[in-house]
Amino acid sequence: MRKILLTAAFAALTLASSVSANWITGEPTILAVNSGEAAFHTALTSDQRLDVNLTAGAEGKADLTFTTKASESALSLTALPVLVSEEAGFADAKLTITPLVNDANGLRFYLVDTGEAGGAHIVSYKSGAFKSAFDAADLENINGASSFTVEKKQILFHTKENSTDATYTLSLDTKSLTFAAVK
Repeated sequence: MRKILLTAAFAALTLASSVSANWITGEPTILAVNSGEAAFHTALTSDQRLDVNLTAGAEGKADLTFTTKASESALSLTALPVLVSEEAGFADAKLTITPLVNDANGLRFYLVDTGEAGGAHIVSYKSGAFKSAFDAADLENINGASSFTVEKKQILFHTKENSTDATYTLSLDTKSLTFAAVK
């Protein structure tokens, strides 16, 4: 009887700990352009590359292409709106790419933060392929500034239009590798 109780307690602890996942962020890559256009090439890992074309002017735009050495498959995100800030007569556009790992299953993602709600994305990486996992433009009535917050147990997506703030909790579907947003 004692052996059965110990086995049941161990199983309960194992199941409880496997349900709880932590999000771990890496060092973000911040790209910026001041009144004009620039192309960037950066390594995400030793075999992953990100190519970016970033424009700042009356509007900010970004084109991103995620590729790997081992695979010919690439994921392109085009004409993403980027928040432009005007300071001292200059139009500055900034784009931040933050690596993200789910420690329960080792799945890897990249947060694409353009500062503009319609440009926010999450890209997944698994088995040599990149895939769009979240596109804020798919949410209804999303406009204005935006940002991501990564907490230990959840990812939050914030929007601000005029003086109205909204926060969405992003939930990962591990089968489809996509995030659902709940307000």
